[in-house]
Amino acid sequence: MTRRRLLWAGGILAGGAVAVAAGGATAYNLTRFPGGEAHSGWLALRGLTALTGPDLEPVADAIVLVRDGRIVDAGSRLEIPDGAAILDAPGATVLPGLIDMHTHLGFPPIDPDGGLGLSDLPGYYWDMARYLPGGRRDLLAHGVTAVRSLGDELTWVHELRQQVENGTLEGPRVFFAGPTLTTPGGHPISTFDVPADSEGIRLPGNPAQAQAIVAELCEGDDRVDVIKVIQESRTADRPLTPHEPEVLAAIAAAAHDLGVPVTAHCGTVTDLAQAVGAGFDGIEHLSLRDPTAPWDEVLRTAAMGWPEGLLDQMAAGGVALDPTLLVELGDPADQPPERAHLAERVYSRLLEAHRAGVAIIAGSDAAVNGIGFGSGLVREVRALGAAGLDNRAALRAATSRAAAALRSDQIGVLEPGRVADLVVLDGDPLADLGALQHVMVVLREGRVVSGEIAAA
Repeated sequence: MTRRRLLWAGGILAGGAVAVAAGGATAYNLTRFPGGEAHSGWLALRGLTALTGPDLEPVADAIVLVRDGRIVDAGSRLEIPDGAAILDAPGATVLPGLIDMHTHLGFPPIDPDGGLGLSDLPGYYWDMARYLPGGRRDLLAHGVTAVRSLGDELTWVHELRQQVENGTLEGPRVFFAGPTLTTPGGHPISTFDVPADSEGIRLPGNPAQAQAIVAELCEGDDRVDVIKVIQESRTADRPLTPHEPEVLAAIAAAAHDLGVPVTAHCGTVTDLAQAVGAGFDGIEHLSLRDPTAPWDEVLRTAAMGWPEGLLDQMAAGGVALDPTLLVELGDPADQPPERAHLAERVYSRLLEAHRAGVAIIAGSDAAVNGIGFGSGLVREVRALGAAGLDNRAALRAATSRAAAALRSDQIGVLEPGRVADLVVLDGDPLADLGALQHVMVVLREGRVVSGEIAAA
């Protein structure tokens, strides 16, 4: 049974019981985190440091001018139009809203230790039926104004995006892949027992089927933003079936013909090399496992060396790497001694890719493994810094680099003409990434969606 059917069947029976107890339709409307009025007129952010352009160049004592939700100008000596609303934030820093490039919006956070019990189901369905209001609120509260969701039921995530775009719901911008393309013996069918006929899965068994599935997802008025492919080989004791190379090539060719990028969830060095060779645009996770070793020896075999010439191939082809360090390692501040060698190898592989010119982007994989929406991306950016990227590069991974991977010229950069998706921090993230934990206010198209600054 698909999650959507459960929402309308079990969700009405189980989650609906919560709604009835809380006041039925009234509770639904009051707790769904509805959208606010669109910004109109002039707004000036004054007295702060603005991180401008794709390279986040700091402009001290800046004024950022916004009109009708878009950035008009940013500089140190600007005239504020008469009648503009003024937000003063001396000593603060304003930068583009953060972009989480790897989320799963259709999976509310679940305690990784406690799991999901029967008593949790009513709240789970209730949350899904309201399109994850707590998750949307948490993302914005942490300065995340756009997300890329890599694996959801197509109808549900379509409806979520449409309601955010038309102002019915408040939340970050939603870019999505919809269903993941895997095999009958692949992840997540073999790993999480996800039904093969789930709305969140497609199974291209040959090039012709691959072309048809890509056409289904990429044509129409509200097409997907990226194709997500699972390419993960078995280990010595974990049976997983990857796609054949000709299927990978057919997926990439069909998507590119329709102007849509393709990214791959990879496990082993062979998987990664096959995805890059097929012309994929992105790689999810920095696993680089040895496929000949058993799964319980992952600490010894993960983060092997890059195949000869592959980094140059990735850099030349514009392939973006989303390392998801929290998934691979956990939080850098909480590393047990037995994982120290693994962390050292992962960090070395990441720095090798960065120095080779591979674009590094930031994704948290929330809400997998209990990683929180919003807080997960902040931790991921800090993990990039702990791995050895300088603060500017770590921040670009969640702003301008991420926007480029999304092929968006509307977000991710503080410059005239882009939408005013902005976050104001109490501190300087170029000096200390810890400033990302001190969000003062968040703007979505010029309107305040989290926090507040007293108007002058």
